[in-house]
Amino acid sequence: MKSNGSPQRLIQGTRLPTLAVRLGGDGSSLALLGLRGRIGGPAHDTGRSTHLGRTEVTVKKLLMLVVASTLAVACSSEKEPAQAAVTGLETAVAAAKPDIERFAPDRMAAVDDAVTAVKAKFNSGNYASALADMQSATGTLTAAAEAAATRKGELSADWATFAGLPATLGRIKGKVAELEAMRRLPRGMDKARLEGAKSSLDATTQLWDDATDAQEKGRLIVAVAKAKQAKALVDSLVTTLGLPAAM
Repeated sequence: MKSNGSPQRLIQGTRLPTLAVRLGGDGSSLALLGLRGRIGGPAHDTGRSTHLGRTEVTVKKLLMLVVASTLAVACSSEKEPAQAAVTGLETAVAAAKPDIERFAPDRMAAVDDAVTAVKAKFNSGNYASALADMQSATGTLTAAAEAAATRKGELSADWATFAGLPATLGRIKGKVAELEAMRRLPRGMDKARLEGAKSSLDATTQLWDDATDAQEKGRLIVAVAKAKQAKALVDSLVTTLGLPAAM
């Protein structure tokens, strides 16, 4: 079928599809509704050409709005899991921090740096990157917590080796009291030697009390260090007083 007019005349008067954007109340839904306009006439029709140009610009703006809104929706969908991950990481750090600071203090700076980096990306709105860095941060925290647990286990095992020390201290105290009650000290023991043993016993008792107090407060490093000092004095007193070496 032949047309009764030129292609330009056929296009002229045709309506453009109506376009507009409506955002839902939460800004997350989009609907294309409409912008009405006619395609202009001949090329020399400056007014109609200008109208067409405005329509093209408007459509471009609408497409940009669609892209921006889609990105907003995507970011919104990543924010909640990122927020949950950050909160979980902070909770885990709070739980592990006391032992890390006590038993692996050299690891704490790396943990703090990893958490700071994740939170910085989250606070800047880079939720995907924050989630990606979460694995590294949790790995750093896990390694620090495991190092602390290993050291704590070693110290606990060391502390257990001093279980017999209080009984030996009791025997030393008994021997000192026995010697003090004597009118005449046995061969190899004199008053000066006995006074030195009493002074050493007082120091040993104080060290053991401090060690026990530290252990009860979870300060195992201090507890074991003081217990070792007490043990050295106990061994010396056992020799001085002629007691059996068994603890």
